[in-house]
Amino acid sequence: MTLVQFTQELERLREALDHSTSDLAARLDQIDLMVEQKLLSYLYNLMQCQSVYFSRGYEIFRAMKPRMDEMKELVDKIAEEASSADTRAQCLKEGYLLLQTQQHRRMKKTWARHWFILKDGAFYCKKEGKVMYTTFLGG
Repeated sequence: MTLVQFTQELERLREALDHSTSDLAARLDQIDLMVEQKLLSYLYNLMQCQSVYFSRGYEIFRAMKPRMDEMKELVDKIAEEASSADTRAQCLKEGYLLLQTQQHRRMKKTWARHWFILKDGAFYCKKEGKVMYTTFLGG
């Protein structure tokens, strides 16, 4: 093989390498384009799903709005009634308390255990199952 033939062969191989390199670059660009296309397709599908999800949620809340307004009116009405109602104690409390008593004017004061009831703003004192006296609180 002569120097001229060797140089020609070297040029041919260099052209083939350049051609293969450009083919490889084109294929890699094509693969990148396909990956980007798939990624964009996935992103579009995700956004579409989110759009459907939020649209349905909006429709549900739009349908619930009248009921929510009714509920708010009812809560406001109950709060208004509660504030205008008598604020006396509505709960029931009962138990033994010691009551200072005096049998006669000159006798020493003593402590006696009595059953007391606090109910509906009234204070009741019972002894032997009978109401001894009642006091109304707050008015």
